[in-house]
Amino acid sequence: MRGHGWLRLRRITSGSSWIPEIDGLRFVAILLVVLFHLNAEVSSKGDVPLTMQPWYSSLFAFFGRGDIGVRIFFVISGFILGRPFARHYLLGHPRPSLSSYYLRRLTRLEPPYLINISICAISIALYTQVPLRTLFPPFAASAVYLHGFFFRGTQFINPVAWTLEMEVQFYLLVPLLTLVFLLRNRWLRRSLLGAASIALPATLQYFVFGKISGSSTFWVTIGWLLQYFLAGMLLSDIYVTEIPSWRTSWLWDVVSGAAWCVVLLLTEPRLYPLEPLLIAVAFIGAFRGVLLRRLFTIEWLAIVGGMCYSIYLWHFFVIALVFKVSRRVVVSHDLLTNCLIQSVLILPCILVFCALYFIFIERPCMDPTWPQKLWTAVSGHSRRSRVS
Repeated sequence: MRGHGWLRLRRITSGSSWIPEIDGLRFVAILLVVLFHLNAEVSSKGDVPLTMQPWYSSLFAFFGRGDIGVRIFFVISGFILGRPFARHYLLGHPRPSLSSYYLRRLTRLEPPYLINISICAISIALYTQVPLRTLFPPFAASAVYLHGFFFRGTQFINPVAWTLEMEVQFYLLVPLLTLVFLLRNRWLRRSLLGAASIALPATLQYFVFGKISGSSTFWVTIGWLLQYFLAGMLLSDIYVTEIPSWRTSWLWDVVSGAAWCVVLLLTEPRLYPLEPLLIAVAFIGAFRGVLLRRLFTIEWLAIVGGMCYSIYLWHFFVIALVFKVSRRVVVSHDLLTNCLIQSVLILPCILVFCALYFIFIERPCMDPTWPQKLWTAVSGHSRRSRVS
């Protein structure tokens, strides 16, 4: 990271270290998710019929795989949240304070999220003329990340918020899951995590997916996605104990590049159980590949990746809002051309709006001391008012 201008906008971390490679990986994940939803909106809700050339099928199949970005985020969460516990159990670092851990999650994530779903609920009420009191039950459930449990088959106030409920369930399980790091034998420990990362999706694929209805409570639990978090924990194990001593190598560019190709391009169902570990292997290139490390630490790319939470919260809303106007701009009835035009119109709107939200709402909440600072400012103002 050579410059310093963009660094003023980087995320504020709870520890003293910032890993730009992880924010570079976040950029890839959020870009895939945004393109996935943008393609779905343009392809299905345009005002005029669009022509799709035969050779487009592979390209749009790739965009249809954009939901892989969500699973990449889950691996990142497993890595980030598993790392401090791995450092404690494996390297003897101080034990993470659970009270600070949970308070950090609450003060860091809840304010931007509550603002988001509040505005989304009000917007839905205004657009559909549904009374706000009708939206209050799903809003209240969403506010405590239990919408999926109470309203399983119905629309979320923010449709992408279901993944945040998965994340919160993982936050609660992290202290228990990371007890695996107590195993002193590294091969046994890693084999256990790796085997679970493969066995869980294999079990789901062959014994569960076709036997559980779409309205089942199972789909709103972390049970069907836990393997991605476990793969991230496995990566955190390797990262804290070995990766810092590895030399950068073109070999990791080749290995990780191949893993990225499989993850992003192939749709072979039999490879599904390997997907979590393939994502973890793809990540290693960002840390120790010569070319990939340089790519994922590009300054502006890592900074935008650090804004992924704001982008994730708002991109669906912004796409729907802007497309209500931009859908009238049709200079070609070709689907690909129209998607490119809409991307040029909509993507900058997403970036500008979400960057402003990040700067003024999310980033201040990254400061662990913001509640105390706010209380000091409010109480100081109150005392001055009484004196005057």
